Amino acid sequence: MDPKGQAKTGWDAVLLDLDGTLTDSARAVTGSVAVTLRALGRPVPDDDALLAYVGPPLQVGFRHIAGLPADEVPVAIATYRKAYEADRMFETEVFEGIPRLLDALQRAGFPLALATSKSADHARMILEHFGLDSYFAVVAGARPDGSRSDKAEVIDSAVRGLADLGYSTEEMVMVGDREHDVAGAARWGIPCIIVSWGYGSAAESEGAHAVVHSVPELARALGVDLEP
Repeated sequence: MDPKGQAKTGWDAVLLDLDGTLTDSARAVTGSVAVTLRALGRPVPDDDALLAYVGPPLQVGFRHIAGLPADEVPVAIATYRKAYEADRMFETEVFEGIPRLLDALQRAGFPLALATSKSADHARMILEHFGLDSYFAVVAGARPDGSRSDKAEVIDSAVRGLADLGYSTEEMVMVGDREHDVAGAARWGIPCIIVSWGYGSAAESEGAHAVVHSVPELARALGVDLEP
């Protein structure tokens, strides 16, 4: 392995999604969506249907899943963020094995970039809460006003951060759980590894470089060894 951490894969830098990849945030997200829909006088779907909101940008969720008119989406996002910040943000768990994976990647010399459709500020708070912030050289996410939440735009921000550290897109790989991760990475010519423990369906992995079913399998795909 060279000083930059290059493994058998040939990748030197890793972009990671947050919700559904590193953390199980379903309860936090779906609870905040339910509060928002009730506040707007909209019907609240059942728990299974609410899972569709976990992962996509808030604009996508409220516009295309909830079917809100465009002029009501900013109100929905503001209501969601208020509920999320007040009561729900830390109703989240880190998936088992993720800290060991991040530690292995760091030891191997991989710079890590978080690329999430969640607010960048919220993402930083969550990383700090769980003691994961020190692993990330770059944190890219949506702006507080909800702009730059399209996954390709978020990945662009993460790519620019890694580029400042001397890495090109040819050296990068994305890890996520939804079709937005695959499509967003593909816009920049970056391969995407899909994790099956997230919130996406099997169909959403179409076009992915690989699908992995456990953290040790992901570690092998990235070319690092987990310490026992």
